[in-house]
Amino acid sequence: MLLAMALTLWSSIFLIIKVGYCYVNLSRKKGTVASQSSTHEGAFLASRSIDGNKGQTYRECSHTALGHSIAWFQVDLGGEYSLESVKIYYRNDANWCPYRFRQFYLDVSNGSAGSTTTLTSQRKRCYKDNTTALATPPSVIDISCKETARYVIVETTYNAQEAIYLNLSGPVLEICEIEVYGCSVGRYGESCSRCHGCSTCDIISGACPCSDTCVNSACNTSNEYCTEGCITGYWGKMCKSQCSQYCIGNTCEQGNGMCTTGCADFYYGYTCEHQCDPQYSPRSCDRVTGVCSGCNTGYYSQFCNRTCSPYCKSGTCDAHNGHCNGGCKTNWAGDLCENK
Repeated sequence: MLLAMALTLWSSIFLIIKVGYCYVNLSRKKGTVASQSSTHEGAFLASRSIDGNKGQTYRECSHTALGHSIAWFQVDLGGEYSLESVKIYYRNDANWCPYRFRQFYLDVSNGSAGSTTTLTSQRKRCYKDNTTALATPPSVIDISCKETARYVIVETTYNAQEAIYLNLSGPVLEICEIEVYGCSVGRYGESCSRCHGCSTCDIISGACPCSDTCVNSACNTSNEYCTEGCITGYWGKMCKSQCSQYCIGNTCEQGNGMCTTGCADFYYGYTCEHQCDPQYSPRSCDRVTGVCSGCNTGYYSQFCNRTCSPYCKSGTCDAHNGHCNGGCKTNWAGDLCENK
């Protein structure tokens, strides 16, 4: 009994260790670049935060300048990655607590923080600190951030002058080291090996996510194919395509999207993608060909898209061939009254 408990404990410890170290620190890979909104004294560069030194004293940290309305710091990974977590080491000298770190937020995005074309709405927020004076956030903070993005952005508008022990102007960031953990998009596991047949997968197990448009959210996790069919309104192997809005009952075949119960009034085609001509009378047509069941007065042809001659004596013509009913007006002749 004791042996079994011991084995279980060691298995749990092994799993924790394995999971804890299964991601790559993307901040330290070749091509990763750190930048910030401004640089204090022109010397406390953003690159200090990705040099591998986890020291938290003044001279070891990056530092934005005073006197601005916003301070931001970002890591550019050079491309999209599947992120897992972000760990931040903030300045924490013996007599200098992380006052300036209050109210910061962590966003990820595919647009740079410094780009005028990147909107806040295009970011995804992983964390927002709500610490108020006199309390301070932890100087080392590990944040879960399971997103896919290129840029990791730390930002603040908090004015540290609110702290009673400081007399400073404007928001400031002092980041000593930042570690961004994750894998390349489409990879997972201890060595970030490839997913099994899907574009994105669980970063630990490699399992493909099942779409919530699968019946009972059930799918083959190796390829994302729904195993119990699609919920109403969707079709395809992964149930990600929507049935035509003109399918009666919003239902269609899972394999090809063909409307299973016919088309709404005025529409035709296998997926009800075509609209019957407005001159059909009544406005209905063959489900497959679109051939009309009858034309409005003054129109003819199988699609009712031709007008009767204006020289038909009665103003009407045969719905199939356009021959004028009742002959032609004076001075006109021919089956379609086309000859003067």
